[in-house]
Amino acid sequence: MEVGVALMPYLSGNMKAEEVGPEDWALLEDIHYQRPNGDIVTTPKGSRSDGCSVPSALPLAYALLKKYGRKAGFGHDRGYRTGKLIINGVEVEASKRLIDEIFYESLHDDPWVPKSAVEVMYRAVVVFGYSSYQGKKESPDGTGAMT
Repeated sequence: MEVGVALMPYLSGNMKAEEVGPEDWALLEDIHYQRPNGDIVTTPKGSRSDGCSVPSALPLAYALLKKYGRKAGFGHDRGYRTGKLIINGVEVEASKRLIDEIFYESLHDDPWVPKSAVEVMYRAVVVFGYSSYQGKKESPDGTGAMT
């Protein structure tokens, strides 16, 4: 990360992305999120997202919440697709629980996401996101290794 880049609790700068398909976006620049513990989580240029992580199996929630959390959605989608996050400049294996926790924090810190939507979106990924998580090294409840 560049020295002197000012970080807010949320992501640095405005998100720049381009539509590459229906409900499919690609980042044009890295985005950075500073966690409450001080760690910097980077979602790299080229990462893809459907814009948020509200399962389409929940049509009403999907329709109401789709427009929120797009920045957080990029990091969450990349984490789910790869089972990894970039934390403090180092790519590390990441559990579903950690990816979901950072999603929650970043939604909460995003001034454009209504606080009433944060909990709904977080609960949706916790309950329904396991089938999309590619790092499947833990049980669906996040308590231990899969056998």
